[in-house]
Amino acid sequence: MKVVKLSVICFIFIFLSACATVPKAPEDASEVTFYFESGGKSVLTFWKKINTDGSKGKVFSVGGNSRTALIMNSGFKDPYAETIKLASGTYYLDSLQVQTASGFIASQDKNYNFRNGWDDENNKPLYLSFTVVEGKNLVLPKVEVVPVKQADKKGYYVFRFIVAGNGEDMFTFGSLAEK
Repeated sequence: MKVVKLSVICFIFIFLSACATVPKAPEDASEVTFYFESGGKSVLTFWKKINTDGSKGKVFSVGGNSRTALIMNSGFKDPYAETIKLASGTYYLDSLQVQTASGFIASQDKNYNFRNGWDDENNKPLYLSFTVVEGKNLVLPKVEVVPVKQADKKGYYVFRFIVAGNGEDMFTFGSLAEK
């Protein structure tokens, strides 16, 4: 029995450590504040950095809920601002997930590790991107995310991004994003 319990604890630890954690930022990193909501709940967003050579960084998540609550599929928290440190560069919304009255809607059908929110053909995001400047903290505007419809691209979803104030200039919008 102890072996079973220990095995379960080890599995949970390995699973949690493999989740989309925020990348380790350098000393001169900037603080970036996110606030994405949908229907009165936080939105689980997955981001990647697009490197200068066109390669993509490691996926990390912001918003939604704690990793433990996500494992238990317990829904998302009320909207909240989350601040993390990021190196300078361009970051794009690789995928997202919103909670609705009838369940969850994900931007793509696949597991978050296999999703792709970058339009390689047109070299731009499918949803959103923003740029971090070295040494400058960035507070992204509040964004209301509204699921719109299935995209023409199989397995993808279109979302409307309602940006508070005049904050639309902070983002680059892609082909699966409506303003």
